[in-house]
Amino acid sequence: MTRLRRDYPSVEELFRPENAVGQIKKIHGKQEVQIALYDTFPDQYDMQEPLWVEIDSMAVPLFASRWNERGKAQAIAQIDDFTREAEIELLLGRKIYLPAADETPDNAPENVDELPWKGYRLVDASGRWSGVITACHPHPQNPLVEADGRLIPVAPPLVERVDRRKKELIVHIAEGVLDL
Repeated sequence: MTRLRRDYPSVEELFRPENAVGQIKKIHGKQEVQIALYDTFPDQYDMQEPLWVEIDSMAVPLFASRWNERGKAQAIAQIDDFTREAEIELLLGRKIYLPAADETPDNAPENVDELPWKGYRLVDASGRWSGVITACHPHPQNPLVEADGRLIPVAPPLVERVDRRKKELIVHIAEGVLDL
């Protein structure tokens, strides 16, 4: 079953080395493939989103109808539209890619309540601290998130980027805020 979307990334953006998240290694059973997952593979993969491979200099989306991770370094998947052995062999050895997360500051919402950040990892841009967001407090003048029992301001100017794939919110935390 082929799924259609309208917001696919450009080939130039997609096939950057930093966007590689794994490699299709071998046929597993009759209609599945074994995939070696790189450290860059997201903790949670949404099967509604395509994995991408490059075939004949073209970006080809792959949708998995079955996905079974075996630890953090391997997955067994059944890829839609690749059901015969000859078709599956075409995928062997190919790297798989996911589009880079939107890393521009413009993707910060105007109101912290616009995104379901609960469960995201909050990361200080300087690398000093991180915690898991347990609640959002959308105060009009000073939106806050709660992480590890601390209230952290997340007004748009403080948000460096939102990485939806890794479920991370990277913010600039002012000196002293973590001491409160």
